[in-house]
Amino acid sequence: MWQVLILEILLIKVVFWVKWKSVVAVMARSVRLLVARMGVSGKSVRILVAEMEVLAGMTVAVVVMA
Repeated sequence: MWQVLILEILLIKVVFWVKWKSVVAVMARSVRLLVARMGVSGKSVRILVAEMEVLAGMTVAVVVMA
């Protein structure tokens, strides 16, 4: 019984993580488009997107651990 419960929790965490990663990808894409319209250089955009992805990854790690 406990093993089934643990597996279900792990499955939920994995599904949540995958969904969150796709949300981050969409957010990063929209930020790239927005900044491209504003005319900021590509390098700073990549740095900004990388920072967003790291931040989102840390948020997911905290949620998954909880």
